[in-house]
Amino acid sequence: MPAPKKIPNIACKRALESLGAKPIKSCKTALVFPPFSASAILSYLGMMLSADEVQKGKSLFKDKLGKKVASSLITLIDDGRLKGGLGSGFIDGEGSPTSTTIIVKEGMLQNFLYDTYSAKKMALKSTGNALRSSYHSLP
Repeated sequence: MPAPKKIPNIACKRALESLGAKPIKSCKTALVFPPFSASAILSYLGMMLSADEVQKGKSLFKDKLGKKVASSLITLIDDGRLKGGLGSGFIDGEGSPTSTTIIVKEGMLQNFLYDTYSAKKMALKSTGNALRSSYHSLP
């Protein structure tokens, strides 16, 4: 994360780089994302992998459990106990024990992220990764 004093300079630089930009035709091409983009993409992906969103039919991963959803080079793990990890700890936002949850393994969807409520609906246990922005918000 850049220092607050640098943010205006970064914003101006990005705006200037966009001057004179022109639309391109649709095509398949390689993309290079700036480093900050990865966290945004993973944030949206995390929401779509929430069991609650899947149960409500709001996720593109609905009905994809056990199926290929990514390149075989992709493995996605939620590790609530990762040493030094951001948000790591022994319990999640609901007080459930954290654990290591394999979500995607070699491109195959293995699991969703269950809070206590969504897990109970499926007669499962929480995967221990509920996060709350405050005590007033849902996990």
